[in-house]
Amino acid sequence: MTEIYGLLLITYYVFTVGFMFFLYYKNGLSHPIEEQTGVETPPSALTYSELSVLLYNKIIPSVFICTVIDLISKNFFIVEKTDKEYYLIPANITYKGLTNSEKYVLEMLSRIRDDKGSLSLTQIFNYCDSKKNKDGFSIDYGVWKKIARKEVTKKFYEEKKFYNAVNIIVFIGVVFLIINLLFGLNTIAGFILIIPIAALPQYFNMLNKRTKESNIEYNKWLCFKDYLEKTSSFSLSRTDTFKYLSYGIILDVESLSNKIFKTDFIKYLHKALCKCISAIGIK
Repeated sequence: MTEIYGLLLITYYVFTVGFMFFLYYKNGLSHPIEEQTGVETPPSALTYSELSVLLYNKIIPSVFICTVIDLISKNFFIVEKTDKEYYLIPANITYKGLTNSEKYVLEMLSRIRDDKGSLSLTQIFNYCDSKKNKDGFSIDYGVWKKIARKEVTKKFYEEKKFYNAVNIIVFIGVVFLIINLLFGLNTIAGFILIIPIAALPQYFNMLNKRTKESNIEYNKWLCFKDYLEKTSSFSLSRTDTFKYLSYGIILDVESLSNKIFKTDFIKYLHKALCKCISAIGIK
């Protein structure tokens, strides 16, 4: 029986490895597209949440940072500077035209204003700081993240295939493992079954395949990122300045604020929020 069991295990392992390659081909391998070049403007009018999902299939912390910056660009806050501090002064109290995620960010920031209604960079930092307010900010951030994800209605990824087949293969592995224990075979190969049983569902969940149209758009955004990285300076309107900065943050373009902003405030705000979110461990 041990020999038959061993042969079945070898067959199972070989089939499982082959099936994983098959899953990658069906659920992970990108559609072939023509090379994109010369993209010097945002390829489409995606929201920051939509761009995050297109690039990473999730809402990344940079979207929160860009939402704060975007509210400044829309004049919901006026930036004022004293000798030692930057302040955000509320200038627009209406929520008209805002998304639910933007409204929630305003609500988050309104909780930490001083008695005069203004908001300093230090107050924002303390609100997000992991040692001083870890639970408060992380809970608020979690709520905001769910709201932002629900706002992304565009379908960037194909439906995954062969979910039931994954469950069947895992079930067969569990059966082999039980046989190994119940019949006292105690083979090492039988105990190693724990690895494919645990790994196959995780591997399946990890795979994502953009639709053909989304893959074209994805590569256009990568070309735009390349443009932002290689261009040394920009001549942009106020609206485009904020827009290019926010897109660049989500695209992970380094030092972009140094190229397009003369004021240090956005640099400090971006740096502070990044540091706070990183300290909390939010990804």
